[in-house]
Amino acid sequence: MKTKERSKSKAGGYQAVFSGFIRKGGKLGLARPTKQGQPHRALFRMKADDGTEIPCSFPWEDHSATEAILGTLGVPYDQVKAHMKDTNKAPQVLMAIEKKALKNALPVSVYVREDGGWGSAIHPWEGVFVVQFESITSRDEQTKLPIHTRKTGKRASRDGGTYDFDEDTFSARLKVVSGPRKGATLSYRLEYAIVQDEDGEWIVNAEGAKGQRFKDFLTAHRIATSKLNPDRDFKNPENGLPELEQMLKKHPTPLQAKVENGWATIDRLPEGTVEVSTASTEDFEEKEYASDNISRLFEKIDAYTRAEHSKTAWHENGTLTLSGKTWVKTNLVPLMKKGKMPMKFEELNDEQVVALLKVLKKKESEEPPF
Repeated sequence: MKTKERSKSKAGGYQAVFSGFIRKGGKLGLARPTKQGQPHRALFRMKADDGTEIPCSFPWEDHSATEAILGTLGVPYDQVKAHMKDTNKAPQVLMAIEKKALKNALPVSVYVREDGGWGSAIHPWEGVFVVQFESITSRDEQTKLPIHTRKTGKRASRDGGTYDFDEDTFSARLKVVSGPRKGATLSYRLEYAIVQDEDGEWIVNAEGAKGQRFKDFLTAHRIATSKLNPDRDFKNPENGLPELEQMLKKHPTPLQAKVENGWATIDRLPEGTVEVSTASTEDFEEKEYASDNISRLFEKIDAYTRAEHSKTAWHENGTLTLSGKTWVKTNLVPLMKKGKMPMKFEELNDEQVVALLKVLKKKESEEPPF
């Protein structure tokens, strides 16, 4: 089946699943930083329902963005974090991440930006989660303070018509605090329902459904809107979000989030709910490959295959290409049989991999230069 190239990926939201890490020249590894002081990055692709391949990335360091993406994919971040300091071990860790993410095949929501087709805003597509407020994500580009934005216009309705809208909203980031997708984040949009009444007094307007949701969100965090005085509590009532963000952080409250088609609804936790982390660590405690040096052997296989066949040895999903299989069968399998080694890469230990690398290097030195 043909898939759309990155250049054809249109801006907008998609439902997608993890399809594998991007391999440069057949090698599984990290992309080097483009600027000094920046971290290495892990590049991967998400595949949308319509076949669109969406390139994405996350920083290879202890970072909230890394935690959010791995949590969304159902990969235990704490286990990955422990291996991030040594970039030489990255290929082995990436293999374990890829194996678990492909096995999970969890549907996610991903947004394709207009500035080059890269994916961002990766969140769970569906499910029920225990979440907690983390921050307000809508920010002023210059001051970096949280802000709300008013938009007006027309939108298409489900019946094929259009309707007028006038909204003043902001987005909150909610973090999943337990379960297999611990660390994932959700975006929750709220109306900024602090307005001036007929007398010019600033009040919380909870008359409409959107205003009620704003009030309910504050109430769930033990912020009594009846006692909230915008003129007194906010430096600028027209934008009280900087103060509201601090209030919300002072009252951390686990809530239940139900996500359908990428959209979250929030409610109080059902009585008796126990928060536990059930994130599986099996793929990191039990390595897929017995040898920590297996990536070096894979790189050699690719180099020799390219030299003999002018083609890469590896597909982007980590399996051998036809050229790669041919080279391995002709050159590597006889060495493995001679050394009475396992015939599966997963079972080769460090000593056996090093022995194969030495033999290949010796054969390379014995070959004529032309």
